[in-house]
Amino acid sequence: MAATPMPVCRSPVVSQEYVARAIPRYVGETNVDATVTRWSLAHGDLHWANLTMPELTILDWEGFGPAPFGFDAANLYAYSLPVPEVAADVRRAFAHVLATPDGRLAELIVAAMIVQAAERDDVHARLAPLVLKHVRGSRSVGGA
Repeated sequence: MAATPMPVCRSPVVSQEYVARAIPRYVGETNVDATVTRWSLAHGDLHWANLTMPELTILDWEGFGPAPFGFDAANLYAYSLPVPEVAADVRRAFAHVLATPDGRLAELIVAAMIVQAAERDDVHARLAPLVLKHVRGSRSVGGA
């Protein structure tokens, strides 16, 4: 989807203003420039509940739009963290995205969104500590 031109009529999945505000508030100091320099078209809510098998279908497209490059990969990885073997597979599959400065920023954005949502529901409350441990433990680009 990253090569698909972004429709001008779609709102971004997250705004630059949200990114600049949410990362310090929900993740803390990261020593990463929170300026999104690369945007691409994204599903915007890519996690396991929106994927089917055995034939892959991606569900729930109402939130698609421009997002920071790597957003979908970072989101799927974050939702994989409760199962380390799956998380490792996702990380390997998307290493070409996540092991970049853009991918690192996408992971921080997703972490902020999950921590913020943790205040509202149990799924995100259980996921938030894992995501924070990941982003705080992998300060360098591409850390696992």
